[in-house]
Formats: sequence, structure tokens, C-alpha cells
Amino acid sequence: MAEFAIPDSQPDLSSLLEVLRASEERGVAGLLALELMHEIRNPLEALSNLIFLTNLESDNPDKVRQYMRLAEEQIRTVAEITGYTLGFVRASEDPQSVELVPIAEAALRVHQRAIEKKTCDS
Repeated sequence: MAEFAIPDSQPDLSSLLEVLRASEERGVAGLLALELMHEIRNPLEALSNLIFLTNLESDNPDKVRQYMRLAEEQIRTVAEITGYTLGFVRASEDPQSVELVPIAEAALRVHQRAIEKKTCDS
């Protein structure tokens, strides 16, 4: 039967808890960063598509105006995301509610063609 020696100097429990807490904070920060990149990437992709469509329809002023209105919505979405993020990071003591309906409606308008295509393919 093997005997195990217990080291005389064990790490302080409070030091271990501090290391664990710091590690957990880095993990949460990393997850938040991933979520933010995903949330920002969607409107940026929409903007890219709208620019393409605007160039494609450059001789149609009505279409250009329509695409520019949609592009403005996407820019506002990015601005809202960054504003909410900065507010969260600053740990504001005055939390504000977020209106999700306008954001969802804007996303649906921008992605309507893809949604319709997938609906027709089903």
C-alpha cells in the first residue's frame, strides 16, 4: 500500500478563490465579447447587402431611397448595441428598458427576401 505525503505548505484558500473568481470573470468577458461580435456582425452584413443592392439599382431613385432607409436602421441598430454595451460595462445604476420590437422588425425587413426564399423552398 502506497502512502501519500501531504505537503506542509498548502495554498491559501482565499488565494485559490481569488484565482477562480478572476478566471470566471475572464470567461464571462470572453462570452460577452463573442455575443457582441455576433450581434454587430448581423447589421454589418445587412449593410453590405444594402450597399450591393443600392449599386445594382443606382438608376432607380426610389429603390436607392428605400435601401438607404434600411441602411439607416442598421446603423441605428449598431449604435444601440454599442450604447447598451457601454452602459452595461459602466454598470449604470439607472437601468433602461430596451424596445425589442423595432429591432426585430428592422431585422425582418432587411432579411425578408431570405425568409421568403426559405419559406417557398419548404
